[in-house]
Amino acid sequence: IAAFSSNMATQPGGFFYLLKGTSEHLFGETGPHQYAARGVVHVSAKKRDDNTAELSIRMQPGWHVNSDQPVQDYLIPTAVTSGEPESVAIKSVEYPEPVFMELGFERSELSLFEESVSMLVNVDGDDIEGATLPLNVRLQACNDEVCLAPETVSIDVSWVN
Repeated sequence: IAAFSSNMATQPGGFFYLLKGTSEHLFGETGPHQYAARGVVHVSAKKRDDNTAELSIRMQPGWHVNSDQPVQDYLIPTAVTSGEPESVAIKSVEYPEPVFMELGFERSELSLFEESVSMLVNVDGDDIEGATLPLNVRLQACNDEVCLAPETVSIDVSWVN
């Protein structure tokens, strides 16, 4: 990055792909589609007609994420919060009903989301047209044998009709 910095500064139009790659390297990838848990979880978001965004989490077969209210206090809940900058406030998040089941690594019942789930993110404000709603999705993906490290996925929802 340093080797090309002076050329990028003087001729940014000639270094579009290098600038885009540098931005992704420094700040992470953004947009309405993201992957988590080494690619086994796909997170996407889209604007609906009202002040609502639909957030979808799709897991590969055999994988799940903890629900928004796990039974065990040591498990990481799936949570949706406003990202930076907090230009649009989240009024509420409507999580789906969890599935309760026992798995090999836990003797008691677990509260999970599996396969594909959608949640509605209700935002506050009437003057959000043209804004980008940054969302952070905190989750922990597991299968029957192992839980991966918890992670936060940042995703942007464009509020343009």
